[in-house]
Amino acid sequence: MNKIVFVCTGNTCRSPMAKIIAENLIGSITFDSAGIFAVEGDRIAANAQQVLEEDDYTIGSFRSKRVQEDLVIQADLILTMTKEQKEIIKTFFTGYSQKVYTLKEYTGCDEGTLDIHDPFGKSMDAYRETASEIKEEIKRLRRKLVKKYRIE
Repeated sequence: MNKIVFVCTGNTCRSPMAKIIAENLIGSITFDSAGIFAVEGDRIAANAQQVLEEDDYTIGSFRSKRVQEDLVIQADLILTMTKEQKEIIKTFFTGYSQKVYTLKEYTGCDEGTLDIHDPFGKSMDAYRETASEIKEEIKRLRRKLVKKYRIE
């Protein structure tokens, strides 16, 4: 397992949060993020950045990007934030559907929905809830990767 790509809609909230949290909690894998309908070059949403900085995560020079075939090819695993996004990716990139899951589906989360709700345009509390949910799933992801691939 070398590269995991997180995917959401606009690549300014959920998937960048997942990427940044994963980079901080999981060591030996490359992470990336993209959006199905992303505008190339946008910054991470201000509220997403603030929530991540509250937990001392470094944002770096993040810029949004759209899901492209080369990114799909390079990825060992593509983890979406919703079932709908998963189906869109599988439809657009039919030859790669075996490596596309929702984040919660892949981690084996059995609590409620498989979707991580989009906080875009909502309150700071909504961003905090989403970030907390993503962080829990990244911890589950780490446990699974350690067990399955013996990563550090």
